[in-house]
Amino acid sequence: MPRKVRNTVAQSAIVLATLVGGVTLTQHFSAGTGAFASAAPSSGTTAGSSTAPAPTGKPDKTVTSANISYPFGTVQLSVTRTAGKIAKIDIGSSTATNGRYQAFPSLVQAAISAQGTNFGNLSGATYTTDAFKQALSSAITKLG
Repeated sequence: MPRKVRNTVAQSAIVLATLVGGVTLTQHFSAGTGAFASAAPSSGTTAGSSTAPAPTGKPDKTVTSANISYPFGTVQLSVTRTAGKIAKIDIGSSTATNGRYQAFPSLVQAAISAQGTNFGNLSGATYTTDAFKQALSSAITKLG
């Protein structure tokens, strides 16, 4: 087999293995299982904490999270539970420098869809996402 063909086949195999491995790892860790599920990430959040929606027997309630400072600003959320589910998240006076504040609407949507902090980081906004998740965990804890 010519060298050029061998190189093409080898590169294709590497790309395929990388894609399959990435998808497998993403599905594995997004489910909150695996070696890192119970370990605290370096960002200070605990994976899998406070991700379950509030039981339906809980009264409707609105709480304000702790004020979370991070290198690019602060995050403080107001979270409203209605009919046992997170219905609204208000970012209030949360700040983020250099356009990072544009991540907040996407984070709010992801948190409401996930009914907690069990959603992936936004590319390019890892610190903002981590601070948002810490604030959301704080609010969920206060919701009880």
